[in-house]
Amino acid sequence: MSERYTKEAEALSAELEKLLEERERYARDFHIEEGWEKTVRGFLGEKELTQGMVDAFVTRVSVDKDGDCEVVLAYDDMLAELLEAVREREAENGEG
Repeated sequence: MSERYTKEAEALSAELEKLLEERERYARDFHIEEGWEKTVRGFLGEKELTQGMVDAFVTRVSVDKDGDCEVVLAYDDMLAELLEAVREREAENGEG
């Protein structure tokens, strides 16, 4: 009995270690800056664009001579990193 429980405990410890490593990786890959998260949560439920939203999320708006408009968002780089992490995770899991 003792040997059986020892083996089960070792297997559970190995599984726990694996889960902890995965949790660490998830936290690293999908880390969301606290300030950004707080800002986003502050605007949840809004139905119209407000000046506060523009101030919080838009870095620059430019219009060229042809009337083409470019909007640069404050968190574009973070969103791109999150999307890349999601794509990598999906590829690893055989999704998408």
